[in-house]
Amino acid sequence: MTLIDIKNNEKSVVELYLSKDKTHIKEIKCLTNNRCKEYQYPVIDFLQNSEVSRTLKNKIAIAMAN
Repeated sequence: MTLIDIKNNEKSVVELYLSKDKTHIKEIKCLTNNRCKEYQYPVIDFLQNSEVSRTLKNKIAIAMAN
């Protein structure tokens, strides 16, 4: 897996990874009290989400090209 981005929010830390086969994004949210949740999305679905910033989309594109 390739680390794409880390977001430090007020009450959580979110890490985004690109799978080795470059087809899925794995999101790991670490919350308070040592709770962590994992989510997986197909790259196409993740990129089509209107809440994803242009900067993050560019980071994903760069990771996919490497």
